[in-house]
Amino acid sequence: MGRTVVHSRPKQSMPKQFYVAFYKPSLWDLLRHPFDLLICLFTWSRYSHVEVVIGSENKWTDLKWYSSSPRDGGVRCRQMAPRPGAWRIVHIPWINGQDAEWAEHWFRSRAGTQYDWLGALTCLFGGFLNHTRRWFCSEAVVEVLRALHSYPLGGRKSYTISPARLHNALLTWASCKDGCQTHVLTTREVGG
Repeated sequence: MGRTVVHSRPKQSMPKQFYVAFYKPSLWDLLRHPFDLLICLFTWSRYSHVEVVIGSENKWTDLKWYSSSPRDGGVRCRQMAPRPGAWRIVHIPWINGQDAEWAEHWFRSRAGTQYDWLGALTCLFGGFLNHTRRWFCSEAVVEVLRALHSYPLGGRKSYTISPARLHNALLTWASCKDGCQTHVLTTREVGG
């Protein structure tokens, strides 16, 4: 008897998606983490932190979050399922899979680099100090966006940009670049 051979196609991976996520701390978080409160007060914003989120599937278990975080001591990558309502996630559809991989490499090559406390503090007052071997969240994200030609703030130095300023500029720029449609998603739409 002849055997039937079934050939299956190799599973094709989805192209990587690139997001920028802005953290909106709750009142409880602001009381527990005074640095978040300081950032929100001095920038007159609800946003105290920013991350690059990259993944090929729309499940939180497949998405990787990259940033420099004071809570984690510096530049890092992690996976998490964010609390609903705590994040505003902006999809950047024109950053392709190869560029997303480059961004992942940028963060991985700096993993473990210390958080730039002084840079983050001076950023709130115009950004007059820059430590070249340390990073704070918006500074790291701006450097990646600049390298990917998706930087909305022209010649402004990355260490002068707060999460709030990046949020406002990115939404304005993204809406103009993409036919006046912003891609702000909820956590349910991204990772279900």
